[in-house]
Amino acid sequence: MGDMSTSQEKSVHRMFWVFTIALICAFAAVPAPAQVLYGSIVGNVRDASGAAVPNASVTIVNKETNQSRSTVTNEEGGYSFPTVSSGTYEVKVTKEGFRPAAETNLAVMTNSVARADLTLQVGAVNESVFVTGAAQLLQTDRSARPELSESVRYPARFHSAVQRAFDSLEPVARPDLQRQRHHAQLSECPH
Repeated sequence: MGDMSTSQEKSVHRMFWVFTIALICAFAAVPAPAQVLYGSIVGNVRDASGAAVPNASVTIVNKETNQSRSTVTNEEGGYSFPTVSSGTYEVKVTKEGFRPAAETNLAVMTNSVARADLTLQVGAVNESVFVTGAAQLLQTDRSARPELSESVRYPARFHSAVQRAFDSLEPVARPDLQRQRHHAQLSECPH
């Protein structure tokens, strides 16, 4: 009787470790999707005729924290702030020979792209043009939930790894299965 409990303890201990290793392997094989904590602000700066305005100064200001960042537009009049904390922003554009322009309530959300296209009017620097209103979110460079398509396969992979681990275990709590396995092993042995 003492041998049987020791044998059962060993089987339970072995089953615990096989299950633990299967879980570790299943989760290690699954790459975790990167957690994105930022949004982006992009846009184009044009003049009244629709022509690109290169080298315009673009400044964004977080209205909650008052933190600001600046860049200049490229040759096509485009600008980008790729890692921006979520919040409400003011986007200001200035260029010598043009009146400043601004988008005053640009909402930036995590894992999204907010767009602020601004048009500069010819005029003195002391005149300003402000655009107010809800800006649209733009998400054209990737799917809205990239991790969703990848995560659909993981439950099957996890299930098969756990199933293989359980299939390799010896039955402990069911003596009838132990007897069946024992009889099967005996019948396979040559006499």
